[in-house]
Amino acid sequence: WTSIPFRIGVVLLATVLFIQATQARFPLPGQVFLWLFWLLYLLRLLWDIAVAGVPGAMDALTFFALAVLIPCIALSRSTVEGQEYSLALLLLFVGGGTCILAVSMYYFQLGQERSLIEQTGRLFFEAVNPISLGYVATTTLISALCLTTYRLSPFHRAAIVVAAPASFACLMLTASRGPLIALVICAAAFLIFTGRWRLIVLLALLVLPVIFGNVSEMESRFTNLEEDESSIERLMLQGSALAEFQKNPLAGSAFVEPLTLSYPHNLIIEAAMALGIVGLAVLLFVIISACLRALKRLRQGELLLPLLFAQYLLAAQLSGAIYGNAALWATMVLLFCAGCTVPKSRAQPAIFLGAIASNAAVSDPPHPS
Repeated sequence: WTSIPFRIGVVLLATVLFIQATQARFPLPGQVFLWLFWLLYLLRLLWDIAVAGVPGAMDALTFFALAVLIPCIALSRSTVEGQEYSLALLLLFVGGGTCILAVSMYYFQLGQERSLIEQTGRLFFEAVNPISLGYVATTTLISALCLTTYRLSPFHRAAIVVAAPASFACLMLTASRGPLIALVICAAAFLIFTGRWRLIVLLALLVLPVIFGNVSEMESRFTNLEEDESSIERLMLQGSALAEFQKNPLAGSAFVEPLTLSYPHNLIIEAAMALGIVGLAVLLFVIISACLRALKRLRQGELLLPLLFAQYLLAAQLSGAIYGNAALWATMVLLFCAGCTVPKSRAQPAIFLGAIASNAAVSDPPHPS
């Protein structure tokens, strides 16, 4: 009742953006190689559907087309140049609202019939898992950090005061390690490129006792890695995926690990398993190119997009599949389009909505199994 209308809305927004942003541009090499990587991955999915008959391949193709390709092709005709403040505010309000709702459901025991909190000890619902909520919280906190570099109105300051603690509480309740690691790395990058030592030190003094407190589920997930079933399972999946790559180093084997029909939760390993050495080389070129673009924008004082890219690049090494990493591909596309101009009077509203739609997915892609 929610995810299907949401996806339809993303496609409609992408269509509007595609029509409005009509200015042509010469693509950068990184963007060309990104398209090549997508093409190779599409061919892999089509092969797995038509020839190999791998279960779940059609679902993956459908999700990849609707959640990644259509929005990203539309975003490739846009730019976020000069729009960092507005986009950060949008992410703050949408992400903060999501986190406030999730935390309220936890403390007021709402939606218990769809909750898995008692079974897992984490903020977990049937349709929204802890990792997804954790990354929503991290995105919100990154947006709040970036907004502190602007001169804010009292209303927007109040919004940060409300949204940031709720987002941090949501992050802690999910007990997801990947989003917390991403937040720490992005906060360190924020510190390096802004020099706001006092702000970071103050935040660290406030949050570290919570993270490593005796009652923190997050603390136990960092200290009991050898007993964590999720970590053990992912390491086994990655080992199997690497074995498949060794068996088929040129063309890859399948979009999922054949025995478990699951993805290895690591972008690099998955690319090697699915596309072989050629696809892996293309992906590495894309990642290096995007990292250089992000570093250039950070040096220019533009924080939001590079930090969001860093967050989702790290997320892709710890969770998710190629066909479902919509936020990573969207931030990559926008990085490659940065510096290009689009008539603001025509493209701005759709750019804002298109960008948030690509980053606001609150559930993982459908699992092949």
